[in-house]
Amino acid sequence: MKHPSLLALLPVVSISIGAQAFAAPQLPDRPASAITKYKDNWTAVVGATVDAPVIFADGTTVPLTSGAGILLTVGDHYADGFVTVTDFYSSDVPPTTDPDVIASHELKATQVDVKANLTSNVDIPDAYALLITYAPNPNPNAQQTLAVMARKIGDLTAGKEKSFSARLPKFGEDEASGWHLLVYDAGRQVKSTGMGEILPGYFDQIETAALKRKIAERLEKAADAPLGAFRQLHFSLPDAVKAKYHGTTVKVEIRVGTDGHVLWARPVGLSDLDLADALNKGFSGWLFLPPVKDGALVPGSAVIPLSL
Repeated sequence: MKHPSLLALLPVVSISIGAQAFAAPQLPDRPASAITKYKDNWTAVVGATVDAPVIFADGTTVPLTSGAGILLTVGDHYADGFVTVTDFYSSDVPPTTDPDVIASHELKATQVDVKANLTSNVDIPDAYALLITYAPNPNPNAQQTLAVMARKIGDLTAGKEKSFSARLPKFGEDEASGWHLLVYDAGRQVKSTGMGEILPGYFDQIETAALKRKIAERLEKAADAPLGAFRQLHFSLPDAVKAKYHGTTVKVEIRVGTDGHVLWARPVGLSDLDLADALNKGFSGWLFLPPVKDGALVPGSAVIPLSL
């Protein structure tokens, strides 16, 4: 399936077909790029020392301090290969060597040792890891942010298992606050086991918040505005559906609510429940800028040509 294009959003007459929002989308994995601030500029992270990120600046690689802040953004594509992560676990680092203090539980651990075994299906020289977890925030209503730590892995040889370990801060007792491991090769994320546990939801949160701001800006202008694309996600249709419509272009009608989420999607001129179900699931992760008419947000519709 070719990625659908939104170069032309065609207005259509809205059709009442049970405009009920479907279930929350199963968001796809997307590669994460890491950036950090260096000399007042945001710069890509391209490597790691034992405990700090490395960037490329001024014509050379520059190791930063262990406290350098790292942000994750959506990258353009993955690096080659896949890394299988096994035996991934963490254990508390005792806050003291005094057995009496440990037994009394008077001091709580502030660090954890994270360990894993990594096996790549391709050679990756100078591989490194980004360890991510949701950072604690005393305000339960605040937008969640990620804590990101860069650690060196070293050379990964195809088919050969390599052990990895890192000492990291411990943010809480809850299991959900544990660290997750992402593998990188010279600035690009390598697909790996467990990589989809945090990032899809995190990126969705960031982009949904950005969409709300854009919608508010539209309303402030008090001018009519058409439906606009905000986030397009690649999706794959089931093999049976792709085989049935291979080499054809299907027109897909979508209906968008005033919050920018897709309410429903359906093929135009085709009565195929399997295709309609697949399209609903595929387009459910897309986001749009809803139309503005007479100073108010209104639902919008469009027809999108989808080449299969």
